[in-house]
Amino acid sequence: MEGGNGGHGGSVSMTAPSGSKLRSFWSLALVVLVVGGANQAHTLWRQGQLGEQVAALAQPGQVRMLSSTTCAYCVKARQWMQKHQVAFSECFIDTDAQCAATFEAVQGRGTPVLLVGGHVQTGFTPMLVLEALQRPLKGAAGVSRPAL
Repeated sequence: MEGGNGGHGGSVSMTAPSGSKLRSFWSLALVVLVVGGANQAHTLWRQGQLGEQVAALAQPGQVRMLSSTTCAYCVKARQWMQKHQVAFSECFIDTDAQCAATFEAVQGRGTPVLLVGGHVQTGFTPMLVLEALQRPLKGAAGVSRPAL
């Protein structure tokens, strides 16, 4: 063990990063922030367009939300539909017997349950609402069935 370095050759230097490395780091950080911000802006823009499309297609009586008075997801779904002026109706399974019966009939497992043009959706996904509005539910003979 020569030189008191435990038999290992060379030494390890613990110096601060050079100016060019620091500039590269901050440049990369800036790019990540700009790309992330642009992605978020695009998502918000897309959500706005999605809301406009759903609102344009949803006719009164076509979108019905089965909710619970304690359901946080129902609140978010309601707020989204109100913000985008989507025509919808809502009932509460814990205060309305008819609503609870409908929930049982569609075998609801949680709230919200959306009835969209005859399609049953558990949870709220705006894109799925749009897709359901764009395609009528067909019966065995190819005839559209009425919404529940």
